[in-house]
Amino acid sequence: MTSKQNFRIREKQVSYERIDGELILISMDTGKYFSASGTAADIFFLLSNAVPQHLWGALLTPYFSSALIQEDIDAFIAYSLQEQLIEETFEVGNSTLVLPMDYQRSAWVKPEIIEFSDLQDLILVDPVHDTSLEGWPVERS
Repeated sequence: MTSKQNFRIREKQVSYERIDGELILISMDTGKYFSASGTAADIFFLLSNAVPQHLWGALLTPYFSSALIQEDIDAFIAYSLQEQLIEETFEVGNSTLVLPMDYQRSAWVKPEIIEFSDLQDLILVDPVHDTSLEGWPVERS
């Protein structure tokens, strides 16, 4: 993996929301949902804004100092690709943004995603639903 590659969240297949420095993602393809906090949420913020990966270091180093940042990011990207949360893109977005100030940053912490599969069957049956007299979940035909 090179820092010249650009990635983005697979927005048609992955629903996500960031709240207080934590990002919750739901994969409609796999039915898994994920929690990404702190540095992991910051990386997803960069991904959601299509910031070119070669600029990430400049955006992250004012907040964190670690020689392992690029190595940790590469492992994080590899896992996110494996879980089909992100995809490679030629799109280039905003390179001058500032990270959200929704949590207290200190030392660099290896970004990690916590995976949950306990609702996988329900999410796969009916990921986004309206309420009806039939109840929930209703298998799609």
